[in-house]
Amino acid sequence: VGLGTIISDIIKTNETDKNRMLELWNEYKGDVPIKKTIMENPTKPNNKIANDFRATVINQVDGYMFGTPIKYQISEGLYDESLTNNSQKELDRFLQRNSYKKLDSETGTYASVCGKAFRLIYFADRIDTDGNKIELIQKNIKPWEACVINNATVDEIQYGLIYYKVEYVIDEAGTTNDRYKAEFYDSKFVYYYQETSDGNI
Repeated sequence: VGLGTIISDIIKTNETDKNRMLELWNEYKGDVPIKKTIMENPTKPNNKIANDFRATVINQVDGYMFGTPIKYQISEGLYDESLTNNSQKELDRFLQRNSYKKLDSETGTYASVCGKAFRLIYFADRIDTDGNKIELIQKNIKPWEACVINNATVDEIQYGLIYYKVEYVIDEAGTTNDRYKAEFYDSKFVYYYQETSDGNI
């Protein structure tokens, strides 16, 4: 069995959980069931407020947890003072470059709404606006577009999968359809796949 087939099976297996998280996220953003309610008398005024308070509760929790930003620092005693100071400066630059306060708050929101959150840290060969070379980037991944596979023996994450749909133009008339693109991670490599016209990856 090829890795593409395995990825397809993982996506299908994760479909129920993906739909659950998407529904929760949409409701958090305001797409609550009461807005879809059909009144028996459409001419009767409906003064009910379409708010199930989940966004209010979650925002309060996130504000309480992340209102004071998390502090990241190099543990004392691991290195000599010079190396510790230099490492801390580099860590601070990395955090500021990646807008870590916003990422941490967003991570808390994803976890509160969907029950899980993912963050990807990867190497990238870029130049920032000040002309400095950027090598390490971090970003949050929408939880309904990712999953991890654990090694049950040692209770550790063994593989990671990020998958999302991209719109493709499939003919000269401009007809489009959505196909999956996938990134499969193991401990050493990243494998890139995309869905073909016949639905295989």
